[in-house]
Amino acid sequence: MVSEAFLLQQFYCGLGCPAWTDTSGNLWLYGGYVKNRTGTIQYNAMNDLWKYDIQTNEWTWMQGDSVRTPRVLGTKYVSSPANTPGWKDECSDSWVDANNNFWFYGGGEDFWPEQLLWRYSPSTNEWTWMSGSNIFTQGHYGTKGVFDTLNYPGKRFAHTSWTGADGKFWLFGGSYTGLVYDKFLNDLWCFDPMQNAWAWYAGDDSISAYGHYGAECVPADTVTPANGIEGRAAWTDQDGNLWKFGGKYENPANAYTYNQSLLWCFHMQTKSWMLVNSPVPNPNNNLDVQRQFGVLGIPDVNSHPGSRCGTASFKDRNGVFYLFGGLTKTAPGPLGGGP
Repeated sequence: MVSEAFLLQQFYCGLGCPAWTDTSGNLWLYGGYVKNRTGTIQYNAMNDLWKYDIQTNEWTWMQGDSVRTPRVLGTKYVSSPANTPGWKDECSDSWVDANNNFWFYGGGEDFWPEQLLWRYSPSTNEWTWMSGSNIFTQGHYGTKGVFDTLNYPGKRFAHTSWTGADGKFWLFGGSYTGLVYDKFLNDLWCFDPMQNAWAWYAGDDSISAYGHYGAECVPADTVTPANGIEGRAAWTDQDGNLWKFGGKYENPANAYTYNQSLLWCFHMQTKSWMLVNSPVPNPNNNLDVQRQFGVLGIPDVNSHPGSRCGTASFKDRNGVFYLFGGLTKTAPGPLGGGP
């Protein structure tokens, strides 16, 4: 590992990279989509791991390479200095277990999704392949709500993720087929690091599923969000419920994509979804909704962030949710169409 001042000039910001906060308050990130270090306009996903120390205001290059290198799986469940997830993008997992190990699932190799679960141990500076397959498949769903070491979510990137109050890891949706021919998912999964096993909890075991909304603030087994990616506004509340806002939706009827504006909650007590808030009377019409600002700093039932995806989100010590920025779209169209 290297910690030199000149490395600050070599560090390039990464798009869509896994990031964690360790038990000492240090910030970590891995890979991401960056500008080529040769200074050309080419962009690539990388496989370097960095740590930022808030106290010293310094970055440290901890592992990985200064040039792109492919993944080295090694042996499942066995850590090794040679193991590496390879170059990675479009994964925002920030899972940290009780032993201060970092985890992430899937992500892309230059926007082509994977289905591997990785664990990094800061104490050994080594990666371990923990779950999933190196052969691209739809995954193994098993029985809803039942953990099984044979289960795994299948290939995906740009999914939503949370860490539960009990230390379990959760993920929702994501893109199944890659940047060019995107098909989005709406399944909800949970991983228990103590059992090293996955369980499918909600949503469909197929791609491009429609949403089922029900009444606002009423959890039900029949309720589920539509397919989606880039729903990065995600929070947990004091009761351990999982919350998400917005994201990008693909209409199965025409393959057009739209930004969403719905606020959802997965209710832990009932293990079911509920729609919390829609800015329009019919939730099916929540796509590409414009923002309603109201008065700065004043809560209002008519204020709304509007439809967006790829936002930053955080929670304060009082449990209040915040979101910042994101991507909006002025007109519907195929993936990549419109601003």
